[in-house]
Amino acid sequence: MYDALCMTHAKTIVRDLGEILSLELPPGWEESERQEPAGGRLLRKFHDPDRQEIRFCSYERTGIELSRPGSELFERTLYGQFHELSQDEFLSLAELIEGMSNQSAFSLSRAFTTYLNDRRLLKVEGDWPRLDESTICCFLDVGGKARMCQLIYFTAPRSYLSTGEGKAVADEIFMSIKWRRT
Repeated sequence: MYDALCMTHAKTIVRDLGEILSLELPPGWEESERQEPAGGRLLRKFHDPDRQEIRFCSYERTGIELSRPGSELFERTLYGQFHELSQDEFLSLAELIEGMSNQSAFSLSRAFTTYLNDRRLLKVEGDWPRLDESTICCFLDVGGKARMCQLIYFTAPRSYLSTGEGKAVADEIFMSIKWRRT
């Protein structure tokens, strides 16, 4: 009985995911087929085995630096006083947030600077209405100079992420993250 209980509640451990040393995913989660990096961008997806539309992903822009103006905006936003970003300030980060700057595709609910397990980051919450998906994502400074970034995010159908269960799963994953030392 005890062995079955341990198996049922065993977490899936992911190691070496960019700036993430390790993190825990819910039992049974698996990685989608890896794709070769395209244009210096590496996307890794992990999903619920029964509902592949519930995902945790890492998007790294390996070797691709933000422009000087883009990195200066990211640095000021990230390392200034903790704050909630206005819509205009969020959109000024278009080079960093990429597709989220398209207001006809992405609906921003909230963007703010915060800590996650002792790591400073930009956290964004919003919806992709055409896809009927919600997302919680974090933009990380890779290297401490705000020139390169990694995006980690949890995305799921809006109906799931708006529930207590969906939010709890996302929070549990994010809170399990152990960062590399910088």
